[in-house]
Amino acid sequence: MSRVILKSDRVQNQDTSETRRAAAIARGAQPEVRVLEVDGVVRGLEVRCSCGELVTVELQVPSPADAHDLAGGAA
Repeated sequence: MSRVILKSDRVQNQDTSETRRAAAIARGAQPEVRVLEVDGVVRGLEVRCSCGELVTVELQVPSPADAHDLAGGAA
């Protein structure tokens, strides 16, 4: 089988968010949010879009000593 090479000044990616969303819906994917905890402290969130894309949001949690300083406590 010979390969066809197309050259053009305009190239379109066929994998658009619409096609990913349609494929995810076809396989029954649902958007969801999951809490990520370490030792009982929320450290992040995992967000899965209905298109199947996964985004992780990492939270910075100050230590109790840092929280005291941020609240304007005396040293």
